[in-house]
Amino acid sequence: MSVTEHQTVSHSPLDLTPEAKPRPFYQRHPILVAIFSAVVSYLIASSSSAFNHGLAVTFENASDTAITSIKLDFGNVNTQSSIQSFRINSGETRTLLLNHPAGAGFNVKVSYADGRVREFCALKGDERTQPKILLTP
Repeated sequence: MSVTEHQTVSHSPLDLTPEAKPRPFYQRHPILVAIFSAVVSYLIASSSSAFNHGLAVTFENASDTAITSIKLDFGNVNTQSSIQSFRINSGETRTLLLNHPAGAGFNVKVSYADGRVREFCALKGDERTQPKILLTP
């Protein structure tokens, strides 16, 4: 390019006037932002309630003997589940989460370190979602 040649640069009107710049997304689409905010708020609120569809059962070893294991069996027409927890010393607690409706009940088998075993059906008809069960041989 020679010294006498000039290069033409075209500018769009957006480049020349600062007041003509596009507005931010949230200003252009306030209804979408409001809907998105409502959905996120709902999801956060519903996730903070961890036990909406199940149980958080706390077992307390109220005996002088350590528990070597607790086995829970529960189910419905379509599924059967088992949960097993190990070693709960005297006076300690253990919370187990069950994907099982409150009031439906479940089978519990507790094995103690001295060889004793206790089996029972727990919480049948009890609608609490965060019950505590004291375990004694």
